Amino acid sequence: KKNRDGFIDNADLLYDRNDNMNNQYSVNLLGKNVSLSLYDGYNFNSALPFYFQYNNYKKSTEILADIFFKNIEDNEGKKMSRYYKWRGCRELDDADIDNISTKEYGLYFPLLMLFRQSVELAFKLIFVNEYLKKQVFKEKKQLREYAKKIDGHDLISLLKEIKNVLEDEAYDFLLRLSSFIYYNEKTDASFSRYLVNHNLEFYELGKITIYYWDLKNYISEFYSVMEYIFSGLNFGFDINAVYTE
Repeated sequence: KKNRDGFIDNADLLYDRNDNMNNQYSVNLLGKNVSLSLYDGYNFNSALPFYFQYNNYKKSTEILADIFFKNIEDNEGKKMSRYYKWRGCRELDDADIDNISTKEYGLYFPLLMLFRQSVELAFKLIFVNEYLKKQVFKEKKQLREYAKKIDGHDLISLLKEIKNVLEDEAYDFLLRLSSFIYYNEKTDASFSRYLVNHNLEFYELGKITIYYWDLKNYISEFYSVMEYIFSGLNFGFDINAVYTE
């Protein structure tokens, strides 16, 4: 609080900071009162909030994915077993076959939303760290104008902004992933949140095909790819020391 005014009015542009932050945040906040400080005195790292939120969405995605994929695979397996029994292929337990519940299939939508958000934050994190930090402007409004390059949610447009810092193979993978999400959203990022587009065109609702196996593979591969990309970037803070267990 004592440093707040000086911090905000400091002549140096805040975006142009690469300070080594020593703040740590708990992964599990259950039962705790936690104070989160994204700057420490005059120290500030503009990439830290993006990494912090990227990692939060990553963990949320992984937790929900464990529930969703186990549920859908178990139940689809039971459906196949029922089909095989109907065909007389083998003896099966009736109770197990008939106990099929699809009530958790709706988790597909929050899962896609969480995953999508982590992808978006990863792209913006790279832009902030590799481009925004390194800009030198005399006026803050010029920097704000430059930052508008990532003022949006279009994954493919965001990806194009960071193409030059990515290896070709990584860029090709992220482009396929962004296209997959774009297709599953019915070309509207509001879809996974509301099941309708932002124009509330309810008549567009129709049968939805869940490409759950592709989604499962993309989730697994994306975070591995991002670990590799992040390992080659200088964030100004240790990404392995941001969180404490």
